Amino acid sequence: MVGIDNERSRGNLNCGFLQMKSSAHCMRLHEVDWDGYEIEPFTTKFEITVDLGILGKAKVSPFTKVATLNSGGSVALNGDFSQYKALPTFESKMLFVPAYPKNHPIVLEGSKNWMLVDKNMVTMSGSECDKIGVSFSAFRNQPNACSQLPLSCLGNQLEDLRQTDIALMKEGSRSGKYIISNFGSFLMNSTGAQKTLIMDTSEDTNSVLTIFVNAASVQFLSQKSAGHIVSAFVKPFVAMSKEGEMQITVSNTGTSECSYIITITDCSENILPILQQRVVITPAETVTEHFEIRTSHEFATSNRCKVTLLYSDGEKIQDIIVVFDSKDYAFEKAIDGSIDQTGKVNIEGDHSNSQCKCNSPFDVICIVLHSCIDYIIGWVAAIVGIITIPIIFVFMWRCGLFGLLFQSCKCCACCCSLLPRGIMKCLIGPYKKKKHRRKSKKSKKKRNSSENSERKSKKKKKQRKNRYRNSMRMNDSLPYHPSSYVMMNPQSMARYFKPSPSYEMKEIEYEPVARYYK
Repeated sequence: MVGIDNERSRGNLNCGFLQMKSSAHCMRLHEVDWDGYEIEPFTTKFEITVDLGILGKAKVSPFTKVATLNSGGSVALNGDFSQYKALPTFESKMLFVPAYPKNHPIVLEGSKNWMLVDKNMVTMSGSECDKIGVSFSAFRNQPNACSQLPLSCLGNQLEDLRQTDIALMKEGSRSGKYIISNFGSFLMNSTGAQKTLIMDTSEDTNSVLTIFVNAASVQFLSQKSAGHIVSAFVKPFVAMSKEGEMQITVSNTGTSECSYIITITDCSENILPILQQRVVITPAETVTEHFEIRTSHEFATSNRCKVTLLYSDGEKIQDIIVVFDSKDYAFEKAIDGSIDQTGKVNIEGDHSNSQCKCNSPFDVICIVLHSCIDYIIGWVAAIVGIITIPIIFVFMWRCGLFGLLFQSCKCCACCCSLLPRGIMKCLIGPYKKKKHRRKSKKSKKKRNSSENSERKSKKKKKQRKNRYRNSMRMNDSLPYHPSSYVMMNPQSMARYFKPSPSYEMKEIEYEPVARYYK
């Protein structure tokens, strides 16, 4: 892999223009295997026990709505009233449970590491990057792969999400997003191959029962036991988040079991209404209940609420004021496929600490402001290459080096046969054209040979006429010496010319003189 930027390279190599670095990528799975489950719609399960003293006990539930008493009579479950707060549904999520190896610490910790993840963060086919279940083919075929950041396409894996949640939960004032304990109290029941996810809820619900007994000896008794609020507090939390929680501890100081109601009222304006909870406490027992605190704006404020403890009939036992603070809302960046993900790659070689912040080699302003040397060197090299490459080609063409290359290529037909046809045509075409031009010139010469012969014959005729005229002039006037341009008398001319007995002989004798005169 050769480049001019070491910032956006999968291997995080020092890819300078004058350097050559290579990287190989192999997919390594995490050492822990996870089982994934889709969650079906929930079914509410509860059981109501009716104790009628000497008449006996009866248990009813949504699965057994009618039960008989031992001493006569029966109890029927007619139905339930709707809750003020809807139960959460997890049909859009998948449950991931660490499964193998069995002796791994993450597996041995049990439900502490179970996670609920949205289905849109999971790929079943393995063809989508930055999702749970991504395959090596998706990583290998990622668009612009060599220009991506190291470990791109491998983000948002289960171990990444788990480590992110653990880091948030270690801060104390923040809750996670994926570990199952952030959604409530869960229990996984495994029966053979079938597995069920059970969530405990403490919401106050009401059911309608019908009891059929002999009413002659029925009496209504109300039993109360003293109780008090031991403590109530809220840890500082970030506004507009699900991290706010009030913990209220209540103790039964009486001698009998009693049902209590805990309410939170008269809160500050930015605190949303909080539902009351009912709790049954045995004598000398202490119970801690958790209430969700939600804010209506993102500003840091100091808040207050009144906590009241009541009997089941509404009689007030005690109330206290709780003061707590909320922090400014903090925007968070989504997890991406950056070098902070797990499965870090150990790379040998140089690593440049000063990386250019410009992502494009055409962002001139950014490159100049950040002094990106790699990009500048790349520009200079590109300009020099654009200028020198045509010059080299012209030089090779003029010197006939291409012809030498293809002459050597003719000696090795197997090598020439490996070249694509398009390249052969592009490179050999000019030489074929030259041969064709030579052939065309020869054909033109042949065509013009007849015309040239006619012209030559005409020229010869003219030359003969000129010779005859010149000879006549010489006989009629003083002789003309062609070399000295001096007129000679007939006596001196005898050295150069001989008398001609006839016309033909004159033409033959004076042919050299006429030719020289021309």
